[in-house]
Amino acid sequence: MSERNQNIEAIDTHSDEKKTATNTENSGKQSSTRNQNYEGLAPRIKQLNKKMQKCQEEATTLLEQASQYAHNNVEKAYELYKDAGEKENECHAIWEEIDQMARPFYESEGPLSAIYEEIKQSRQLEEAMSLNSMGMLVLQMGKLDDAQAAFNQALVLVEDEDIYLKAPSLESQVEFQNEMIKAFHTVKASSLIELGIIHQMKDKFKKAEHYFDTAFEECIEHEIWDRAAQALSFKAACALVQGDRAGFLRSIDEAIDFAQSHGLSKLEMSMREIKTSHLMEWDATGEDEKTVSEEFSQVEEQLKSISEIDRDKPNEKLIDYLLLDSQFKLEVGAAMAAKRRLHKALNLAQASKYKQCSIYLQLAKVCEVQKAIDEGITYAENALRIAKEVGIRDMIHTALQTLIYLQLETEDTEQHKKAMDNVDSIINQLHVGESHENLAHVLLQRALLKFKVQSLETALADIEKAEKLAVTPELCRCILVPKSITLWKMGRREEALEASVQAIDLLTKQFPSTSDSLPTWRYVLDQIEPLYEGAALLAAELGRVKEALEYAENGKAWLLRHQLIRTESAIDKQQQKFWGSFEELKALFAAESIAMVQFCVVGSRTLLLVLDPRREAPQAFFADLGDNELKTMLPSMVSEDWNEVVKQALPRLSEKFMPILRDVVEHCDLLYLVPNSRLFFVPFAALTFDDGTPLAKHCALAYAPSAAILKHCFSRRARPKKRTCLAIGVGSEQGISFAEQAREITTLNWTDSKWLSKITREQFFDIVKDYTVLHLSCHSRIKEIFDVKDMLSASYIDFAGNQELTARDVFNFKGKLQEDLVFMNACMSGGFRLHLGSEVGGFWQGFLRAGATSLIAALFYVNPTSAQELALEFYRHWLEGDVTKAEALRRAQLHVYQKNDPLKWASHILIGDYR
Repeated sequence: MSERNQNIEAIDTHSDEKKTATNTENSGKQSSTRNQNYEGLAPRIKQLNKKMQKCQEEATTLLEQASQYAHNNVEKAYELYKDAGEKENECHAIWEEIDQMARPFYESEGPLSAIYEEIKQSRQLEEAMSLNSMGMLVLQMGKLDDAQAAFNQALVLVEDEDIYLKAPSLESQVEFQNEMIKAFHTVKASSLIELGIIHQMKDKFKKAEHYFDTAFEECIEHEIWDRAAQALSFKAACALVQGDRAGFLRSIDEAIDFAQSHGLSKLEMSMREIKTSHLMEWDATGEDEKTVSEEFSQVEEQLKSISEIDRDKPNEKLIDYLLLDSQFKLEVGAAMAAKRRLHKALNLAQASKYKQCSIYLQLAKVCEVQKAIDEGITYAENALRIAKEVGIRDMIHTALQTLIYLQLETEDTEQHKKAMDNVDSIINQLHVGESHENLAHVLLQRALLKFKVQSLETALADIEKAEKLAVTPELCRCILVPKSITLWKMGRREEALEASVQAIDLLTKQFPSTSDSLPTWRYVLDQIEPLYEGAALLAAELGRVKEALEYAENGKAWLLRHQLIRTESAIDKQQQKFWGSFEELKALFAAESIAMVQFCVVGSRTLLLVLDPRREAPQAFFADLGDNELKTMLPSMVSEDWNEVVKQALPRLSEKFMPILRDVVEHCDLLYLVPNSRLFFVPFAALTFDDGTPLAKHCALAYAPSAAILKHCFSRRARPKKRTCLAIGVGSEQGISFAEQAREITTLNWTDSKWLSKITREQFFDIVKDYTVLHLSCHSRIKEIFDVKDMLSASYIDFAGNQELTARDVFNFKGKLQEDLVFMNACMSGGFRLHLGSEVGGFWQGFLRAGATSLIAALFYVNPTSAQELALEFYRHWLEGDVTKAEALRRAQLHVYQKNDPLKWASHILIGDYR
């Protein structure tokens, strides 16, 4: 029985007591008219009270049933809540009748007056709670205006706190009053939070943040700790929707700390899961792998403690953990392991359709990564079926959009038709007054479908509609990219270039200006080079080649550039463009007969931008070689047959690139190569002209991640001219001792040298900064992604005592190296795990950031004898003759040149300063 019904029972009982007392007191006397009236009403009050009790019990049963359906069938829950509401209204009508009859008799009496006030308070609070519950349901159904009205009504009912603060007449009622006050503020805080969510969904972000802040203040004042933590987490989500990832991390960390300090272990775990999920998604390089692992470990520990406490729901948090773990497995490349975790979660989620839907959507994502599109479509269809059964509109839309994306990936026209029907279904469900962003996303998907079937005019029309609706800079940028591509396809190149430049401007404004770990860089790095390269391609097609070169350069190696900025001031921290101009580079190169070629792999072509100091302007050429062909031609470097893969690719690469390079290499002494994508791993020295002569016979070669980083390397030249060498040799191959090879290097014409065969990682960093040349003869490897996600830690060399020196270890040395040259005579030391376009990794990134001016490393698995011969020949030319490093390497390569086996002579490349 509810507290309100108990109080009415008290009135009822008191009326019997009053009747008896009145009869005794007035025995032998004529009863007053007032008492006669009361005695006549008492039976009716009793009757109404019983009727209201029954009505209230029915309402309570309906509410309990509704709560059971809330996550599995929202529409059913909504109908039950409506029925419960009707019962509540019936109770209210009965109460009004009792109120009218009984009020004159009890308004002035202390004990009954207190009970009477409690009944009024209970009634008002229950109505507010009911409105709050109804609001949540209609919000899930996508009826934003109805939900907003319900929460506003609930706020009105709990607006006047004074009615709950009247001192109770009975001491026994103090506890009840305190409960009422707590419930009052809880309803108020919940309504404020939900109103914040609604305003966020309507793209009214400032107002949403105001509601979350107000709710938090309300909760702090009245010690409603769980709602306070929720208000903070929703504010974090609001920042995320606006593209403010740094703001999200600040707010979610504040929420986690708050939950932890107030013993809210379940909430803390949920928020850690959200944070960890986003960190995994955003970490482009694995640089934050340690942070993610620490967060993940905390989630695991909390799962154990919560499982001990909450034994009645052992599967709920385990399912959440398995979902998170599957994401982690997917991020590190273990797709099959991710799928196994998800199927285990699916078996545990039989009682929760909501969880089933989430699991099917994650399975669809795994299939997308595996390129198992048909299987992914099946999972997405299962998710959509369940979402429709549950009735939560956002869930339906998420499932539909996942399905549409997968349907777009197929070449099946029937799937394209289904995708179009699904898009139209979402558009028809979106209501006036709701988020323009949601509609913009869907219009963009419809535009992509139309683009796929070459309906360019209608695709552009949808894109332009979406552009007008977009609110956040991130969505605006996402719309401008397909707009540029569509305009280009239509031959409207000037407009296409304008759209690309607008997208670049939006992205650079979102660029995170702080944080050395750069946890939110992935969304920038995924987009920045494709945007700049798209602009370069358009400018080149328009004949504006200087502009094209500037765009191409500004898209190169963003991560390493900014890591160098954070290490030293060699590059102006205030500049976004990082380099000077074509004229500056031309003047720099002309004095020393240097040329440069920038490669941009865009779609099905490669744009080559050639800077030849003999010419007044750069030149643009297109090679018929695209990204898909390069991926097929040059797959993962980690494979053991990499040498043969490269050897097989050389004729095709020569056919496409050498006719373009012929003119420039005949008139320069040195050609700088600024590659991207898989071209980093091509031994250009071994590419041949039609007559079979290799490029190395025409000029020296050197590689650079970008012109800006090349200038940075040049800026570090002002060092002592004494050449001192630290040579380290560890391990052996084919009976050849690497220690002995390192010792042989120290016998050359050095000012000073030191040879080491047993050295730990710690000893290495203590001694390495004292020498100008570092020579390493050892084993080098690149780990698979499921061994380690961190791209730098994936590249390593073997040291004594089973120790590894990783590129991450070197990278963390942060500018302390004084090496004019690092020579890595080690297999695959010039390779790295490719992750984002022109972003270099491995020992390129490690040694350049650590302070080295230049690096020589091997792109293949090398024969130790040939590699040692090449190294000795290189040092002889460089130490004894007046030649640059680039020319010394060229002469050494030609010394060991074998016409039919480039793997024995062309493996080593020079990166950075050529002198």
